[in-house]
Amino acid sequence: MIQDLVELATLGEKNPAPLAKIGFDVELLQTARTTSHSMSELLAASNGSSSDGSSKKVLRDKAYTLLANKVSEIREYGRYVFWQNDDRREKYINK
Repeated sequence: MIQDLVELATLGEKNPAPLAKIGFDVELLQTARTTSHSMSELLAASNGSSSDGSSKKVLRDKAYTLLANKVSEIREYGRYVFWQNDDRREKYINK
């Protein structure tokens, strides 16, 4: 939606004649652009991407990496321990 609003505003600004024929309020194009900008800032804040070096993001990334490594290790051991039991070994295969 963020990208669509910017594209619609740009398209409308490049082609004002057809919009004037149908009585479109061209001020809405600027409103769409402004709304898109506000939404992109909100999205960045909610994703945490506005501050890539934030301590919360670094902690989250470290925790994810640690957890992913441990899960991988457990899966490896499970495949080894249950090598003769197809039903159990299948549960330790990473898909």
